[in-house]
Amino acid sequence: MAEKKEFYFLGKAPLSKSLLNRALIIRGWFPDFDIQGTSSCDDIQIMTKALENPSAKIINCGLSASAFRFLALYLSRKGGEYFLTGQPALLNRQMQELPMILSQLGVSAIKEEKGWQISSEGWKPQGDYVNIPYKTTSQYASGLLLSGWNLKRDLFFALNRNQVSFAHFKMTLDFVQQLGMDVKSEGTEYCIPAGQTLQVFHYKPEQDRNSLFALAALAALTGKAVFSDWTDLSLQSEAVFPHILEKMGVSLKKENHTLSVFKTDHLKPLEMNLCSTPDLFPVLSVLCAKANGTSRLSGLKHLAFKESHRLNQMEKLFQLSNIAVEKTEDTFTIHGNTLRLSVKPFEFDGAGDHRIIMAAALLKKIGVPIQITGKEAVSKSFPDFFKYIGPV
Repeated sequence: MAEKKEFYFLGKAPLSKSLLNRALIIRGWFPDFDIQGTSSCDDIQIMTKALENPSAKIINCGLSASAFRFLALYLSRKGGEYFLTGQPALLNRQMQELPMILSQLGVSAIKEEKGWQISSEGWKPQGDYVNIPYKTTSQYASGLLLSGWNLKRDLFFALNRNQVSFAHFKMTLDFVQQLGMDVKSEGTEYCIPAGQTLQVFHYKPEQDRNSLFALAALAALTGKAVFSDWTDLSLQSEAVFPHILEKMGVSLKKENHTLSVFKTDHLKPLEMNLCSTPDLFPVLSVLCAKANGTSRLSGLKHLAFKESHRLNQMEKLFQLSNIAVEKTEDTFTIHGNTLRLSVKPFEFDGAGDHRIIMAAALLKKIGVPIQITGKEAVSKSFPDFFKYIGPV
């Protein structure tokens, strides 16, 4: 089974959908907020459409959990009657934290068969502070910050820093602080003082580090990538990916605001906790499968609550590819270079998960005979992914 021709990329990655989604909520509160750039990915188009029609009472969030969560906080703060709906795969995700949080703000959130009914007269905190449980996501805490402008009185909230995705909450915190929000914090408690208003009215989003990583990983496996306008400064926790590549022995070069990644024949195994960078897991697993040794990735428990159960999906993909792996609730052990080119062709459904599809595509690029179904799922975050890497 011959390997495909070498990959080559020169240019920029799409803008960060995570930061764009946050910026769009800010513009919902401050229409003069100038966002310099946009994205054609599904998540951004859903958020843009919802915010451009402020009189809409039924909002379809498609498959975008971030749009659903941010809009739930945004609309509840505005007040009124709203119905948030979406595709079954979104509505079936665990959302039990939503009514727990909104009830503390004096807002009703009731789950119905086709979505959530939100009834609000604006935020009316019911106690001294809002306790934000987040077993599955930190996006509700981020949504609270993003809609915490011009409050009539101080709003106190608490969350556990040892919970999942704290790095993404920290990204939101840094983002709103850069825009002028003076958030106070002490330990696990935070305060948004009354009357916070926007101080910065122009924003240029960063390149998406997850998209960059997918292209960089393919370059390390088979080719070369040169990313322009590179900077190490980033709000995204996934900006650590060059360091990860270096730990694996990948050949990199930074100069003149570019980052170059080169094909590397002998990858080193990796042991790393991905609690702060969970979205890197599927693609990073493929790199580990080509390493000379055993890699152990941990901090993965909450991957069960993503677009798919990503641990289970990657285990299935690797087993079909004859790659030896071991999985627990929180860890994934990959025995590198166990991939055999005698693997029989097989069909693999990415379960509507954009990052699983990207991982499967990288495996196919290095010779695994996969027939991938559901490839359109990449449009959620990176519509041009297959345009850049070529047909699979």
